[in-house]
Amino acid sequence: MRWRVMVLSRACGDKRLKRLVGRTATQPHQKIDSLPALTFYLTFYSPPTESRHSDAAYAMTDVLILAAGRGERLRPLTDSTPKPLLQVGSKTLLEHHLHKLKAQGFRDVVINLAWLGAHIRAHVGAGERFGLRVRYSDEPHGALESGGGIVQALRQLRSDPFVVLNGDILCDFNYASLQMATADDMHLVLVPNPPHHPAGDFGLAGGRLVKLAPAAANCAPTPTQSGWTYAGIGCFRRRVFAHRKPTRGTLSPIIERAIADNLASAEVYRGQWLDVGSAERLAYARQQAAQAQAQAATD
Repeated sequence: MRWRVMVLSRACGDKRLKRLVGRTATQPHQKIDSLPALTFYLTFYSPPTESRHSDAAYAMTDVLILAAGRGERLRPLTDSTPKPLLQVGSKTLLEHHLHKLKAQGFRDVVINLAWLGAHIRAHVGAGERFGLRVRYSDEPHGALESGGGIVQALRQLRSDPFVVLNGDILCDFNYASLQMATADDMHLVLVPNPPHHPAGDFGLAGGRLVKLAPAAANCAPTPTQSGWTYAGIGCFRRRVFAHRKPTRGTLSPIIERAIADNLASAEVYRGQWLDVGSAERLAYARQQAAQAQAQAATD
């Protein structure tokens, strides 16, 4: 296999460096020390191919956390505290996201703001204490929902594609593992249908996102028609939203258009995942966190 070469070294004016860059090799991390008094460590990587998964997560440097919602089902808690700042264990929902993103190698985060947005901005700041660079996308009173919120945030997002997370989920998913084919507009993460959403949102066929057949709307998944719930985790290309206006609207019609054009892929995640969207599920999340802390104390 031929490998393309990236040179990692101190600045050097030796013209022979140019000849090194054009070399090929058969082993990664091969050491080349042909220049006197200097050692070059070369990192090799295979050139990208035109496969369905040619965009690796390292290209998705920006993450948008959707945190603008009112949290109606969590009132009266959210009357004075924005939903992303509700506590679960020793951290807020938003802090769970930020610490995980930092640990997984992300550095740039955009948070959209509407309801009690000043509280979130004051709590997170520019992101220094999380080891992140945090920017904000402000929305008008009443928020723009998920679709309009993403369009509004485009001016703050720099990478293409970028990752989008719902601010009210808790999970162990590795966001850095997200991949998307060059030709696709989006890639979504799906989970088995939770008790509060038994009908699911989408189907999955050969890695492609599909609409659920009407007959499957209230049925359990079958080998031929599997219904799954959107996990609130996905990656998207800017072109999906480029010609849209930042008006109030959900993400659903945008996803359905991509499905119709066969530009949406998906994967199923079966690990820990919880949508903390109601008082009952928040209580459950806190109970699980307390049990985990108690267990850790005895280990």
